[in-house]
Amino acid sequence: GSGASAGITRVKVDTRDGLGGYRVLVAGANGTVSGPAVTAVQANIDLHKNKTDTATVVAATDRPVTVTATVYAPGGLSAAQLLELGIRLTDLAATVPIAGTLYISDIYAELSRTLDDGTVIDHVELVAPVANVVLTATEVVTITPALTGASA
Repeated sequence: GSGASAGITRVKVDTRDGLGGYRVLVAGANGTVSGPAVTAVQANIDLHKNKTDTATVVAATDRPVTVTATVYAPGGLSAAQLLELGIRLTDLAATVPIAGTLYISDIYAELSRTLDDGTVIDHVELVAPVANVVLTATEVVTITPALTGASA
């Protein structure tokens, strides 16, 4: 449908007013989406909603989170290996729903998994975030990796 072609991967309906009015928050895999994507979703909903409903589509707001960590592996990690770990974190962000929670345990899990080349991660020292990141009703998380490799 129009939502998929507009790059929308996450949707949340909220603020129902009990009179047929509601807000639809949308986001893409990389966070907030552009005006044309919002317009495309609005047009699609307007075509299919009940005539008495009033739907307002808005883009979710980015909540930037920098993940700062040192990842230990035998012999340290190359730039390519650190890039792989960074991609894992941005992929993780894409799974967190609008108004959801980014859990530290999920960050550890992504950074601790064996790398594609078979390199086993010894341990991870996570500096930030220091707690689960709970998003507000209109937020979508985006992650900026700040990773360092070290020899275990």
